[in-house]
Amino acid sequence: MKALIHLKSGSMTPLTQSTNTRDVLGIANYVLGIDIGGQSIKPALYTVLNGKIAEDEDWKPAKDPATHLGFAEHIKQITDIIAKANAEAQKLGGQLVAVGIGSPGRFRADGTIKPGTNDNLSKMRDEFDEKNLLKEYAKALADRFPELAGLPLTVDNDGKAMLTGMVVDIVHGPHEPLHDQHGNEIGTSTLRNKRVAVMGIGTGVGHAIADVTGKGQLDFITDGHACKLCVPVDEADWPMVEKAAKRLNTAEKPEVIAFPDHTVRAEDLFRDPVLKALAGVNNAKDIDWETNQAHAKVVQFAGKYMGRLLAMINSGQSTDVDPKNGWDDTDKAEAAKTEYYLIGGGVGDKPLGAEMIRYAQVELQRQDVRAVKMVQYTRENPAPRAAAMTVPSDILTAGG
Repeated sequence: MKALIHLKSGSMTPLTQSTNTRDVLGIANYVLGIDIGGQSIKPALYTVLNGKIAEDEDWKPAKDPATHLGFAEHIKQITDIIAKANAEAQKLGGQLVAVGIGSPGRFRADGTIKPGTNDNLSKMRDEFDEKNLLKEYAKALADRFPELAGLPLTVDNDGKAMLTGMVVDIVHGPHEPLHDQHGNEIGTSTLRNKRVAVMGIGTGVGHAIADVTGKGQLDFITDGHACKLCVPVDEADWPMVEKAAKRLNTAEKPEVIAFPDHTVRAEDLFRDPVLKALAGVNNAKDIDWETNQAHAKVVQFAGKYMGRLLAMINSGQSTDVDPKNGWDDTDKAEAAKTEYYLIGGGVGDKPLGAEMIRYAQVELQRQDVRAVKMVQYTRENPAPRAAAMTVPSDILTAGG
């Protein structure tokens, strides 16, 4: 499977200098990274020097813009952000040479979105099905901002971008080490030559799987989609599912996908909107599991089923909510070899995420799953830079 989807649109004059363009022309080159979340969008500009993306951003908005829902609204918002970043690059005395975008959704090789895999950006269910975001962005840029026609764009799954950013950060350090749920240190060499996945818990649950090479590079394995697997829920816990569905589901867009056999779409058991709905709060940071017994039960429920999902993947047996999008037997066997899960995202990297990991470990122990290690990623969100890193190296080399 290709690690990214890439399109050059229009007739942009190529940058072919083999040396750094800034040295030759006195102009700085910038890549824009955009991480698209269900609640907010995180854009940032990074300098490109000798084909490498700088670690620190040169610009980002004072406040991440809230995500606009709906297909047309989304296309407009992303192209507005690109135009804004282009203006900021010019203010900095440079030029925008490429854009990398990390987006929810499972993409086919032709760039179209598989059905039912990008509901978090929609107003109505299936609104993003079969759409080609990259072509839509390119067309809207050419129509609305002719000066940006032909700007190289890359769109990749946000889970893959997040995993890339986390692994690169860990293996190339140096940083204070992270630890797995057993307290074992995760140093710069720990993940090398290992199979690693991400669980990015936010509005949805981002997931991707990759083999990390000895040099710290990622070779992606199958099509990460753990969030869309059917997870069996115990009879005693079913009232929690009904409560979440009652509070979140609408006729236009069901938020909790449950089935008569008491299985539930995995992400609907522990993602941010479900946690808030069950706890009756507007912000996940207000979930008080230490003194509020009802809140503690919500966190226990979420952690339990996150652990059950990991155990199910480890078993090699799973069913997708949409069988047409499901893993085949080979994919299931490969996913089952995942050893490390990096837990992050807007919920996963918080103390709430640590508490969920604690309950997930209880479930893993109950099912006698010993091979799975969970590592809470608590460092600064790497997603915007990771999105920028999806830009192909030939463009970075030509542009910087």
